[in-house]
Amino acid sequence: MPEVGIRQVGDLDVTVVDVTGTLAYEAPDEELTRAVGALVEAGRTRIVINLLEITAADQYGFRDLADCYVLASGQGARLRLAAFDPQVRELLAAGHLGSVFDVFCSEEAAVSSLT
Repeated sequence: MPEVGIRQVGDLDVTVVDVTGTLAYEAPDEELTRAVGALVEAGRTRIVINLLEITAADQYGFRDLADCYVLASGQGARLRLAAFDPQVRELLAAGHLGSVFDVFCSEEAAVSSLT
């Protein structure tokens, strides 16, 4: 099951959602979707989902990411992903999420794209 942490980046109006643990079918959880939904509801429109600490993932585990995208884009928010692990990037591409999300190799690059 993934753990989700939320933080602001310096003085920037960007919120980073840190996801650690597992994004996999065996551990379905909507915590990530709930966190992004709460941010959008609070008026946060620039969000980076940091997947750099994911220890395991599969294509089914990315359902929450698709839900986050639909939630955020429907409210005019912009979402970026930070995902360096080749397995995670490959799964994003296999699930066609790589063409939906802007994916960056570092949190800094993802944040910079929103400022």
